[in-house]
This record gives sequence, structure tokens and C-alpha cells, in this order.
Amino acid sequence: MRNRLMLLYLLLFPIIGVSWSEFRFTFSPVLSMNNMPLMIDDNKATMREFERYLSMPPFAEFSTEMSFPKCELILRFDIRQVPSTFLKTGGKSNLPYTEGYVLPTIDLNFPRVGYLEMNEDILSFSLGRRKIAYGSSFYSFILSESFPYFDHLWINLTTGSIFGDLSYGFYAITSDRSIYNAPRTLIGHTIQILNENVLISVVEQNLVHGAYPDLEDLAPFILHHNTYQKGSNIMGAIRMEMNIGNVLGYGEFTLDDLVTGVESQSHESNPNAFGWLVGGVITLLEGNEFLGPRIMEADYSVRKSSLLRGGGLKLRFEYYHSTTYMYNRKEKEGGFVNPLWIEELGAINGFFGFPYGPDAALGLVSAEYENSTMRLDVTMEYLRKGTIDIDSEYDFPYDENWYGLVTPISHEFMISAQARFLMNQKLVLLARARIHLYESVRFDLSMGFSTSIDF
Repeated sequence: MRNRLMLLYLLLFPIIGVSWSEFRFTFSPVLSMNNMPLMIDDNKATMREFERYLSMPPFAEFSTEMSFPKCELILRFDIRQVPSTFLKTGGKSNLPYTEGYVLPTIDLNFPRVGYLEMNEDILSFSLGRRKIAYGSSFYSFILSESFPYFDHLWINLTTGSIFGDLSYGFYAITSDRSIYNAPRTLIGHTIQILNENVLISVVEQNLVHGAYPDLEDLAPFILHHNTYQKGSNIMGAIRMEMNIGNVLGYGEFTLDDLVTGVESQSHESNPNAFGWLVGGVITLLEGNEFLGPRIMEADYSVRKSSLLRGGGLKLRFEYYHSTTYMYNRKEKEGGFVNPLWIEELGAINGFFGFPYGPDAALGLVSAEYENSTMRLDVTMEYLRKGTIDIDSEYDFPYDENWYGLVTPISHEFMISAQARFLMNQKLVLLARARIHLYESVRFDLSMGFSTSIDF
């Protein structure tokens, strides 16, 4: 009898448990005018080029969204132009058209968003594929939503304390094992104290490479650094945020490697490597969050360890520095990189965290305005990049300038702006502009709209 009742419950659960569900077809044509360079070699696409491809919304998408009490399930199939076609033709539109073909040619690397999320007072988790951001800053040295997506499991346990909410988080992110012909799994845990005005978060993460994680790697309540396991790359970070009136200040220090006095003369020791950032957001005007439909992958992002709130007019100021050998290792599969395998493009290298990698300094200023019917933002970035990158030689003797930047230093200046205007619940106008100054002036201007049908 019990088995029959259980079977009946499982059959009725999708009906009685779902408080809201929706199937949606979205149509978002966008045209671009630009002088961006054309890709010539299919196997040499960069993450910046791929991000430009993803900066346009998909030409069309089919999605299903199911809402349970304090729980959400999202599955989104995005219909995009083949990325090699987009980059070879200059990305003049997001239309799924390839010269010489009568029928549309679409990118089959979908879905890029699909997850189950639950948020209870004590327990919350996210399981699936989506963007993840750590902290209130635009980027982070731990995890940044600038990366296309993370296949992940993130679990948070929260309880009260005299200092505010005390939470423990555990996460696992898989990396494409076809790149190095070996499995790679990023495992991390965080301890955080959070109240209305202060956030303190400590994180340790372990990149397990060349083997699948065992119970020691998955143990949530140990220090991974003190296990000294082969095929592990450990990184730690501390993040602090504080609200003072209408100003949110924050900083992050991420330690990759530290040479002590005992290790300084050893050929086996890795050089000092760390990254730090400092920044702040000034809220000049309070306001509501944008109520338009979710169109871009970033609209499904989850932000962890943050005091930042949406809506209104905000000014952001940030500075980042990554040292010469940040993220690097002798075994390339052991570096804190997260390459993607994209059909027709091959392997595209990217980072879990700071997108500009090692030996870099970045200044960032942005203005963001958001209300219920409009979202605008303008971002300016000034990047100074040393000669060392993630593919540079990593062996003794290391460069004495371990802090960076290693000369000669290149300079890049980027301005980007995005806008959305909600005309009604079924129509959104889209606009985007980007100017890139590096050796020459490159620009990319795009406009379009997005409309949807629910059924």
C-alpha cells in the first residue's frame, strides 16, 4: 500500500507541487555594424572573441521555467549562428545563416543555461549549468560571471549567530576533460559571516587534475592544503565588504602560492603568486530592479558572497592586480584555467576567475542605472598587461619580478555600453556599443529587439 501511495505522489507532484510553469519561445534578431578583425584560423579563437559571439542574444530560444515553493527549474535551448561563421564574417548579425547553405545553420553547443535552484532559510543549492559570480565586484580572482558558464553543484547551509548569518558553502565545478585528456574538477568551500552592513568570506578551492576526486577531495570539513595530494592545486582567498551609508566598499585577496624562507632556495618551490582587488559602489539614486524578461545568459547568473543590491543609479570604481605567475603550473592541466571545447573552434582557453589572467593590472569605472522599465550601463576598462601569460614558460629560475608587470607592457582601453528598454512585457529594445583601443581603434555597434510567446 505504501508503494502505491508513493507512486501516486510522484505522479501528482508535477501537478500539485508546481506553483507556476511556463514554456516560452523568444525571437531576438540583432544587427551589428563593426570593424572587428575577421577570424582566419578556426583553431585559434580566443575567449574574448567567443565572448563577443555570446554578447549578442540568441536569434531564437525555447525555454521552460518551472517554479516550486522556494525552488526554480530552468532549461533553455538557445538557437545561435555557428560561432565560426559569426567570427569569420565579422559578426554582422545573430541570424543563423551561412553562405552557400539554403537551410539555417545553427550552433549545437546548447543548452548554456539549465539548472535547479532551491532557496530555504537554512539550506540553499544550485545544480546545473549557469554563470556564477563571487562577491560584489565586476570580476573576481575566484569565480567570475564573465566566463560563459559553469557546470556546478553549490550547497549553502546558513544559521544565525551573534554577528549575523553564519553560512558554510561547498561547491564543485567540472572542467572539460577532453582538452587535456584527463578529468579536472574544481572543489571549494567557504565560511561566511553576513549582516546588513558587513560581509566576511573565506574560501579555499582545490583543482583536482589528472584523476577523479576521491573522498578526501570531497571532504567538506578539512583543509585541502594540508592533505598534500598529488594532482591538486590549492588556492585560498579572503573577501570583505562593508556598507557605509550609500557606499559599498569591498576587497579581495587571493593567494595562489607563497614562498617562505625555508623554500626560497629550493628549485622545487613555486614562485609567489597572488591577486588582489579593491573597489566600491556609490548608490546615487535608489530604484527598482529591471522587470523585463531574461534574455541573456547573465540574467540567470547567481552571485555569491555579496552585499550588492540592484536598482537605481550606481557608480563603480575598481582596481585589480594579478602577479606574474598567478594561476600557472608546470603541468598545464594543473593551472587555474577552464578551457572550453567548442565545435568548429576547438579549445578556447579561459579562467575560472580574473579573465585577463596573470601579469595584469586593470582599472575599471562604470555607471549603472536600472529601474522597472530600463537598464543602462557604461563600463570603461584600462588594462596593462605584462609579457607573461598562462602559456609562458613556468620553470626555475623564475623571473625576479614575481610581482609584475614584466616589461614590455602593453596597454588597452575598452569602453562598453548596454541598454534595454521594456516597451511592454512582450517587447524589449536592445542596444550595445563597444570601442577597443589596442594598436588600432575597433568598434562594434549593435541594435535589435526581443519578443516572446508564452504557452
